[in-house]
Amino acid sequence: MRRTYFDFFKHLLDFKGTADRMQYWVPVIINYMIGALLVICIALLKGDTLRSIMTGGADIHLVGRLVLMVVWLLLISVKVRRLHDINLSSWWVLIDCLPGIGAIAMTVVGLIPTKRSRWRAVQ
Repeated sequence: MRRTYFDFFKHLLDFKGTADRMQYWVPVIINYMIGALLVICIALLKGDTLRSIMTGGADIHLVGRLVLMVVWLLLISVKVRRLHDINLSSWWVLIDCLPGIGAIAMTVVGLIPTKRSRWRAVQ
């Protein structure tokens, strides 16, 4: 799992290859967990209580959105490679911009088994 995560950083700007389910889910889960922890730490440093953070009472909306944007930008290449792995165009990554629907769609994309395709020949 550690190697998969480090491979993610090696291919951070690779938009032409493919990514199987493991290569997709490991960075997605780890990066979102790191992002959530970062938001919580920043809120605690600002003086918010853990209880207010968990109940949404803390004023962390801007910080949370900025961290989420950074995480999303880091993951865009692995999402594009995952789309290639299931024979979809890179442009389908734009569906991830739709609130709610995008998260559901990318979860489904992450669960679909690898399909042998023309993208394998590109690697």
